[in-house]
Amino acid sequence: MVDVPLIVVKLKRAPGSSSGPQYLLVTDDKGRITHVTGQLAKRLGNTASKMQSNQAVNAMDMLLPEPFVKLHRWVRDAFWRALGSFSA
Repeated sequence: MVDVPLIVVKLKRAPGSSSGPQYLLVTDDKGRITHVTGQLAKRLGNTASKMQSNQAVNAMDMLLPEPFVKLHRWVRDAFWRALGSFSA
């Protein structure tokens, strides 16, 4: 059996907020896209099914232009290092 951390996030639109486009992208712990709204996929010039079927590790890196991809990697790695320092 493999231990897999699971985080469940419930999102609810705040009262009085606009009913504009809903952009949401969810990745697993490897960075693979597990969910993307159709509106966001269309905005990125793709389809949700294509983005999810890619299964590329660190798919977010492919979506961000330089130099932001380097910043994303740095923040992601720092987060996981900090999280690892709390487990013992």
